[in-house]
Amino acid sequence: MNILPFTLPEFAIGIPIPKTTVILSAPTKNDYYRMTAARNKHRLAGEMMEKYSGTNVPLLPDMGEAFINEYLRQINEYREKNMDYLMIPETISFDTPEPDKLPVMTCAENAVYTYSGVDFIRQAELNIIEYWMILADSMKARILRTKDGKDYLDECWHDMHRISTLECTI
Repeated sequence: MNILPFTLPEFAIGIPIPKTTVILSAPTKNDYYRMTAARNKHRLAGEMMEKYSGTNVPLLPDMGEAFINEYLRQINEYREKNMDYLMIPETISFDTPEPDKLPVMTCAENAVYTYSGVDFIRQAELNIIEYWMILADSMKARILRTKDGKDYLDECWHDMHRISTLECTI
C-alpha cells in the first residue's frame, strides 16, 4: 500500500462563451469570504480567475456571478465530502470553564491562533483548505482535553481505521 502526500484540490469551472474550462486552485481564506459576501461578483470573477488559474478569460456581464457561485459550490462540496476526514465542525462552541471574550466571528480564528500560533493576518492569507485543516486540528486538540473527548476521538479513529482497512482489501 502506497501512502500519497496530501495535495490541494483544483476546481474546474466551465465557461460557455468562449467554450472553455478554467482550472483554479483553492482561494485564500480572505478571498473565500470576499466571494461569499461580494455584491459585484462579475468584477471579482475576473480577479479570482487571474489570481488562481493564471488566465483571464473574458466573461459576459451575466456570467461573472455564475462563475463565482460555481467556484464556491465546488469548494463547499469538497469541504462537505471531506468533512468527516478533516473533522471540521459545522458550528464552533467551546464548553470550557473559562469564558471566551471574543466575538463569535473570531472564535475559529482564535482557536487556530491558540493551537498553531498563526496570527489573524497570516490566517487570512492561508489557502482555505489549509485553514480548515488547521481549524480541524485545533478542534481535535481542544476535544482531547476532556475524557469524553478522548473517548469520542478514539471511537472515530477506530471507525476510520476499520473503513480504510475495508477499502484496502476491496
